[in-house]
Amino acid sequence: MNRRHALASIATTIAVAGCLGSVPSSSGSAQNASTQTATTTERGTETDADERTKKATGTDECTTPKSTATDAEMETPSDATSTADTASTSGTSSADLPDPPFAGMRTNPAATYVVGKQRSTATSSDGAHVVQIWNDGPDARSVSVVITGQKTGTQFDDTVEIAAGDHLNFVFETPDAYKVEVSGEGFSSTSSVDREWGECSTSMTTIRLRENGTEMRTTSQSGTC
Repeated sequence: MNRRHALASIATTIAVAGCLGSVPSSSGSAQNASTQTATTTERGTETDADERTKKATGTDECTTPKSTATDAEMETPSDATSTADTASTSGTSSADLPDPPFAGMRTNPAATYVVGKQRSTATSSDGAHVVQIWNDGPDARSVSVVITGQKTGTQFDDTVEIAAGDHLNFVFETPDAYKVEVSGEGFSSTSSVDREWGECSTSMTTIRLRENGTEMRTTSQSGTC
């Protein structure tokens, strides 16, 4: 009896030990499986959300900027070049003035005065006539300028200041026979400009104010309308 009880007790102990040894293993596998599933689910959720975000954002980022870049980089420079070419072409006409008769003048005038104005009811004239007053001296000068038209009367009567080396331009737009009187301390000069409607000639008259007097020269050229 004692031997049987002993054998039964040993068998029971071995069975219990086997159960206890298997429980941690199965418990650990279940825990690892649940953790892996949770991780996969989170990654899958993040991936879906990222894809949805990229799709929604990608449409706005790809479509709109490409359209804007195309307009700015392709159309604008073309239009700008076309405008510059048009302006350059329209600036070339039979009214181009001859070169000033004197060398050594500055390229741009200190000021430009328009004498008369084209009448809208009359035929446009392509001709252009300019009288320049050039102070070719070391000091600034006060110059009295009187411009009188035979039909239009006094068109300009004022005293202007001209710095050393500078010149003023007087552009005649209204056709008439003009007399230009220039005077100052120790000098005086008179020139004339004759304009007609529809004429295509151009002229450039320069009154040069020197230390010892004045000098006047005129260059002209004729063209076809």
